[in-house]
Amino acid sequence: MDRFTRRSDKCFYSRKIMGLILLVILLIACPVGGLTMRAKAEARSATIVIEAESGRVLAAQNAQVRLPLASTTKILTAITVIEHTDVNRVVAIPKQAEGVEGSSIYLRAGQKWSVTDLLYGLMLRSGNDSAVALALITAGSVDDFATMMNSTAVAAGAYNSNFTNPHGLDDNKHYTTAFDLAMISRYAMRSSLFREIVASKKHDYTDDTGKKCAFINKNKMLTGFNGANGIKTGFTKTSGRCLVSSALREDMQLICVVLNTSNMWQASAQLMEKSYKNYDMVTLADKEKPLTYAKLKYDKGEVAVSVQRTLRYPLSEEEKSNIRYEYNTVSNRTNTDKNIYMGKVNIYHKNYLLFSEKLYTI
Repeated sequence: MDRFTRRSDKCFYSRKIMGLILLVILLIACPVGGLTMRAKAEARSATIVIEAESGRVLAAQNAQVRLPLASTTKILTAITVIEHTDVNRVVAIPKQAEGVEGSSIYLRAGQKWSVTDLLYGLMLRSGNDSAVALALITAGSVDDFATMMNSTAVAAGAYNSNFTNPHGLDDNKHYTTAFDLAMISRYAMRSSLFREIVASKKHDYTDDTGKKCAFINKNKMLTGFNGANGIKTGFTKTSGRCLVSSALREDMQLICVVLNTSNMWQASAQLMEKSYKNYDMVTLADKEKPLTYAKLKYDKGEVAVSVQRTLRYPLSEEEKSNIRYEYNTVSNRTNTDKNIYMGKVNIYHKNYLLFSEKLYTI
């Protein structure tokens, strides 16, 4: 065997050994890579439950992950319209709103509709054409309406979202998080008209030809979950199944968001049932009742004081025993009339400040 052949054999065996080493490294790395991919896949789903009055998060998973939200976008669309448009006026449907892809209430250009009926078509039947019509009626263009939507989202406390359209059809620049969507829904539910719309199982209306028609709500939670009073479903192939639901039981209003969750009805029901089981709405200060007593000047006795708004917060049984009050009252008053400033109270759960309120005579 010549020297060249021996050198070639050495190179061949060296390459073979290196190949085996690389194969071993890849085999070792595969499980880690597999776990990473699975983790990323799981992160494509997100859930959250909040108590609406306080905004407290009661349960959450991947709640800050940016995800598409499909037609749950229309929650923001509806409240933006309600805040910026006369909902009682009758409008002509713009040409651009006719034939929008996806779910539809089959609008035709030139038809006359009330803004209120369009809102019902938006929220009960998820009409994408209704979304575009409302956007154009409110802002003049879809782009300008999207700007309004983003301003409304920020006002609601949603800082990790971006909206490019009023219907939620797929767009890489159109996204939210479960937390942000819960904040938007909480904000929207402060509107009495919005609450009335999303709690409706059916809406009767008369079209511009005089025909009697009705929208039937797609939200199965309204008939299948005790106390349910909203809000909106959504689906695209990219976003998966999405649901924002709400319920009111014993003066505690919950809002639940599930994004990209195939069993969205069951998951939402389980999350809210668990939250109702684990938490109670507790009144920590009643504006109509004395919270404490403040001394009057010159040792003239004491006067009852309280806050000017009733303070409530969701607490577990364990948390209830860890609430403490820190009072800072003034004693330089002689006046016992109502609504005289008498200091301040801080209310804590352990060392976490829940409320800081001024105290007044009652």
